Amino acid sequence: MAKSKDKKSFVLYNDYEEVFSMLTDEEAGKLIKHILAYVNNKNPSLEDRLLQVTFEPIRLQMGRDAKKYEAICERNAINGAKGGRPPKNPKKPKKPTGINKNPDNPVGYLGTQGNPSEPKKADTDTDTDTDISYMEKKEKKEKSIKQKEIEFKKTIEPFVETYGRDTCNEFFAYWTEPNKSKTKLRFEMERAWDISRRLKRWANNNKNFKNNGNKEEEYRIKI
Repeated sequence: MAKSKDKKSFVLYNDYEEVFSMLTDEEAGKLIKHILAYVNNKNPSLEDRLLQVTFEPIRLQMGRDAKKYEAICERNAINGAKGGRPPKNPKKPKKPTGINKNPDNPVGYLGTQGNPSEPKKADTDTDTDTDISYMEKKEKKEKSIKQKEIEFKKTIEPFVETYGRDTCNEFFAYWTEPNKSKTKLRFEMERAWDISRRLKRWANNNKNFKNNGNKEEEYRIKI
């Protein structure tokens, strides 16, 4: 494996834990030593056929990571040689490319932030180091949904005395159902939303429903 003189690290993925867990401690030790020797260009060899088969997908992934790293270095070297982007022509301002979401930006809502003073240096590792793991994303999403439920619950609490706890519980359970991607609650997908009007309509519908002799679904969410 060709090793860049500036590259001082490499990536071992979390998924490899399953591979190592199927090996004995002795086999796992041999494999990790082989990996370290390989990335340092010591041309190691494995006599154990099982370890050879185990190492092969790891070797291929490291090769892909190395190519990606080299491409980033080459791109940044080219940008550095050019001195970054040329300065803007003051006589011909650049057209706005999008909406700036920061209202405190002196450029205004429309426009760009300008170019960095220096080209970005190549990372000392592959882009995969900055990726957020699937579990971290999932936990962040679930935390966000839970926070939205708490905030929605607070908007209902002032109406408990007017419409009753059971009605408010049913209203809460229905409108806090999340979408398939677990990013939004049902009430967030409505084009218009007024909590007092929605609750009043819900309470009237419940009253008519009961008067027709039907039994409503029970929700056990506490408000």
